[in-house]
Amino acid sequence: MVPRFYIMVAMWLAAQISTAAADSLTYEEGLTGERRIQSQINSRLPRYTFVLQFGESAMVEEIRIFRGNGQSPVQLLRPECTEAPFRGSKYFQVVDLNGDGYRDISLLSWWGVQGNEGSNIWLFDPPTGTFKYDSQLSEEINVQPVLGKPCVKTFSKGGWQNENYSESKLCYRRAGWIKVWEHQRVREDAEQFVERTFELRGGKWVRTREAHVRDEE
Repeated sequence: MVPRFYIMVAMWLAAQISTAAADSLTYEEGLTGERRIQSQINSRLPRYTFVLQFGESAMVEEIRIFRGNGQSPVQLLRPECTEAPFRGSKYFQVVDLNGDGYRDISLLSWWGVQGNEGSNIWLFDPPTGTFKYDSQLSEEINVQPVLGKPCVKTFSKGGWQNENYSESKLCYRRAGWIKVWEHQRVREDAEQFVERTFELRGGKWVRTREAHVRDEE
C-alpha cells in the first residue's frame, strides 16, 4: 500500500507540471479579427476563456476574459504593444510564472532580431479571480518559468556583433520579484570576453566569479 504522504507529493508534482506547461497561441501572418483560447487556471476553478482582438496594425488591442460559462467578461485588458508578433511566435501564453499553482498570462509586446522578446505579463490574483499587471516582470527579457520553483529565468543578447549576453534568475516573494542570480558575458576587446557571475547571499549582492575568456576558449 502506497503511504498517503507519497500520494500527496505525487498529486502536488502533477499539479505543478500541469500549471507550468503553457497553453499558447501561435502567430500566423496576416492574422486579423479575433483569436480565442481556453485554459485551466487551477484545478479548483472553472476554465477561463481569453478572446484576443487584433487591430489593423496586426497588434493585439484588447483581451476579453471570461470565467466558466459566463456570457460577460470578468476582465478587460488593453495591452500596450509596440510591434506585431512575428510568424511562428507563441505570442500569447497561459502559464504559471510565480509557482503559486495558478496560471498567469503573457502577451508578446516587442521582439528583436537578436532573439530578445519582451512581454506584457499579468499574474493571477486568487482572491479576486482576475489578473494583475506585473510591471516588474514585464520589464524583463525572454522570461521563462523554472519548473517546481517560484522563479523565472531571463536571457538577453546584444552589442558587439550580438556576442554579449546576460542571463538571470528571479524568485517571487511577498514584496515582489527578487533577483537571486545573474551571469554576464561582455566583450572586453577584440581578443577576449569578461564573464562575471553574481549571487544574492545573506541579503547582499555578491560577485562569485570573474574570468577573462579568450576567443579560442
